[in-house]
Amino acid sequence: MQTAPPPRLPNQVGSLVGGLCREMGRIHGRNKRIAMDLGCCQAKGLLARLRAEQQQLQQRQCELQAIARQLKQQPNLDPLGIEFLLELTRRSPRPGGSAAHAGG
Repeated sequence: MQTAPPPRLPNQVGSLVGGLCREMGRIHGRNKRIAMDLGCCQAKGLLARLRAEQQQLQQRQCELQAIARQLKQQPNLDPLGIEFLLELTRRSPRPGGSAAHAGG
C-alpha cells in the first residue's frame, strides 16, 4: 500500500504570498485612481464614497501587513517573497499617483 506524498507546503505558501502581492498591486492601483478622482471630483456624495473606499483599502493594506509579519515568523518559508510582500504593504500612495516607502 502506497502512502500519499507529504503536502507541498512551500509551494502553497509561495502561491499564497504571490496572491497577496497581487492583491497589494490592485490596492495600490485602485488607490492611485481614487487619488486622481478625488483631485477632479466636485460631487460631495461621490467624494464621500471615494474617501470611504480609500479608507477600506488602507485597512486591508494594514491587514495584509499583519499577515506578512505573521508569515515572516514561520520557519522554512520563502523569506524573499515575504520581504517583498512586506515592502509592498509599507508603501503608501501619494497624491499624484506615485508610491514611496513609508518607513518601517
